[in-house]
Parts: sequence; structure tokens; C-alpha cells
Amino acid sequence: MSSERARRRFKPEPGISVLNENKSSEKMDEEILYDILQFIPMGYVTTYKALGKLLGINQRKVAYLLKNNKNPIIIPCHRVVMSNGDLGGYTPYGKNFKKILLESEGVKIFNGKVDKKCIIKDLNLLEKIYFSF
Repeated sequence: MSSERARRRFKPEPGISVLNENKSSEKMDEEILYDILQFIPMGYVTTYKALGKLLGINQRKVAYLLKNNKNPIIIPCHRVVMSNGDLGGYTPYGKNFKKILLESEGVKIFNGKVDKKCIIKDLNLLEKIYFSF
């Protein structure tokens, strides 16, 4: 899924939106990002890089937006890790809590890194899983 397709998929068309049309680009990025995170299944994670590529924004901006998540667990920002499998940060409760959450959801973690089998690097797979009807 290209970044433009992702924006169209997760951003309502003008006139249909219940969102405030005057929202900043950053706020829209945040809302789209949070919507996408809802589709990462338990037992899997994705990366800051994959999300950045999908949205057409820098992976550091993805991390910044997730850091400001006001609803951790409900918006599963704990399911986002670094490209090398490292857990990265988890602002609300720390890295160890992130590890506990992920393991409780079935993510395999060895020596502080997520098993590659649990990482969804190609978010086009989400489109195939959820939107292929």
C-alpha cells in the first residue's frame, strides 16, 4: 500500500468526515497512525520504519507521535518496535512493561529482540487481510 493509498484508505473523503477539517497535518498523521495500529494483530508487531514508509513520514516522527499516545494499550503503540527487532521505548511505563505486554500477547522475544517471525514489515499485508473483499 503506497503512502497516498494509506492516506486515502484511512482518511475519510471531504464532506463525509466527522473530523474537523481544520486539523493540522500532524494531527491527521496521528489519527491515521492510531487507526492503522488497530489492525496490527495480537502476537505481531510492526516497525517505526514500516509505518513511516506507509504514511510517507519519517520513522522518528512515527516514534514522536506514538510517544504522545494518550490511550496506551487501547491504541496499541506497544506493538511498534525498531527495525532490528529491538523493543525501542515505551513512554508510559517503560521498556520492561512493553516486553511483558508483548509476551502476554504471544510475541516471542529473545535477548531483548522480537523474533523476526512476529514482525510485520510489509504493511501491505494488512490491506490483503482486512480489505480484500
